[in-house]
Amino acid sequence: MKKSITLLPMLSAMFLFFSCQSDDIDDLRQDFQGHWRLEEIHSSWTQEVLKGADINYEESYHFRSDGSFVKVNSELGRQVSGDFVQAPVGPGFPEDLVLQLTLTFNPDELVEEDTQTLSGMLYGVEGQEVLYLRKDGSLTNSGYGIADGGMYVFRR
Repeated sequence: MKKSITLLPMLSAMFLFFSCQSDDIDDLRQDFQGHWRLEEIHSSWTQEVLKGADINYEESYHFRSDGSFVKVNSELGRQVSGDFVQAPVGPGFPEDLVLQLTLTFNPDELVEEDTQTLSGMLYGVEGQEVLYLRKDGSLTNSGYGIADGGMYVFRR
């Protein structure tokens, strides 16, 4: 009986911890709308991380509750927009990823002569990008890291 009394507070504490953790993740999944700014660039080649003033341009996303978004890049002087859908992260991905956002850019804004210019601004192919919301509240363009380029980290 004494062991049961000792285990009860420990089990209650564990339940509360995991329940709160789950609530925090649910809040993240529901509340990612708003303005997100580029804050870090991780190089997959050199392992260098650029932060803050070391990034010589600004880039941001603004997600709206109606499923639309706007992406702005100050270096290119461009703004592109489109729609996004959210989905749970599939099995086999790192556990710190809580939500996948698939962005589809408006084709009218991706005209042929801009393809080279916009390639520095789009992290996907065929007019789409995939972003991941992480447990730490950041948004990134990569779940694993991109073999041929940087991993961009956005925060509110």
